Amino acid sequence: MEDYRAEANPTYNTAYMSMFLLAMAGNEEAKELIEFMGLKNPLASQETQPGVTDLLDPGTLQDMKIGSQLGVEIRYNAVTKFSKDYPCFMDIACGYTPRGLKSIRSGQDYIGLDIPIVTQEMQKVGMQFGTGKHSMYVAGDATNAQTMMQAAAMLDKGPLFISCEGLLMFLNKSELTELMKNIRSILLKHGGAWYSSDLGVDYNRLSAANIATQDALEKMIEVKKKLGRGTSVFFDSTYFKDENEKKAFVEAAGLKVEKLPFYQENEDCIKTFDLIKMDHKQKILDTLNNFSVWKMTAVGSSNSNVTESTHTTIDSKWDKETLFLSISGRIDTMTAPNLLEIYRENQERIKNIVINCSNLEYISSSGLRVLMIMSKELGKNQVRLDSVNDAISDILKTTGFNEMVIVDNMKMTK
Repeated sequence: MEDYRAEANPTYNTAYMSMFLLAMAGNEEAKELIEFMGLKNPLASQETQPGVTDLLDPGTLQDMKIGSQLGVEIRYNAVTKFSKDYPCFMDIACGYTPRGLKSIRSGQDYIGLDIPIVTQEMQKVGMQFGTGKHSMYVAGDATNAQTMMQAAAMLDKGPLFISCEGLLMFLNKSELTELMKNIRSILLKHGGAWYSSDLGVDYNRLSAANIATQDALEKMIEVKKKLGRGTSVFFDSTYFKDENEKKAFVEAAGLKVEKLPFYQENEDCIKTFDLIKMDHKQKILDTLNNFSVWKMTAVGSSNSNVTESTHTTIDSKWDKETLFLSISGRIDTMTAPNLLEIYRENQERIKNIVINCSNLEYISSSGLRVLMIMSKELGKNQVRLDSVNDAISDILKTTGFNEMVIVDNMKMTK
């Protein structure tokens, strides 16, 4: 199942690399966790991929890596700085970050929420370094209100510091809406604030500031796309045409926005700056001055209760070379791997897939990714979704998946 979980959730690889970038920046907790967990550096294999070494000379490749390392270190430093006055730390999409270790040692009550493949690996960290009051790491989906509220309830009483770093650019707009609604509900119940640099920092622009020439920059952008680290949806006009529209979207979710400095030259000690070439440093500082961490607090009052999520089931049957599936519940980061597993284990005999969506309540980008895998491998018009409700139809249209699969609102006959 682990291969399916990683394939259905591409954020897994990003989370894995961030800890190695932190270790390269001299973060002692990151080094300690890498040694404790016996992890292998994924960066070396990526740098030797075809299409990477072909495009980038060693110097530009090193500059790109240092630029990425700088962004990860400053982000980690900002989260640490802003969280220190809060007794409780809720880390959504925690990945393999050493934040949990640092939080526990500083006296905070900490819980990390992520996909099962991550939290299962991190459980050994919790057992070794945790306080024993509760699990340090729990599996959950950021768009699932029930798993989010359950995780928050495990923390001590007191205002929460909520972090959700590196996740938002992977979400579609409906997922962003669900995430913000869930965080607002938690803040209304427990107090505290949500801090995020995802909304205020263009990390690709930061990496680009450490690249010497326009030709090298264009090649770096091409390489990032090959590695699955393209432009951020918050800065390429995918969702929002400008800063005001982005802020209005957040405020419409019942959250008040306050912008805080992402980096302060006179206060923040960032070791990666020692690796920056002198002729690049001022350009990077000028870029950093345009970035911010968004502090978001809940406004208004709660007018709805969190409903218990329906248990997800996926039933299957065959008719010659067509696989018929019937899904009930949600297809998100927790359950998308189950759908992918059914497909992978029957892949050789499948010519067509028909999915009954009459009882499908929600589909996240992880679920959409599985549909994309099926559609690309089986061919156009070989995947059909039947009995699609309005909510699912809106998600498919917004993300463009209605052009990739056949969407039929008629009842199934099979």
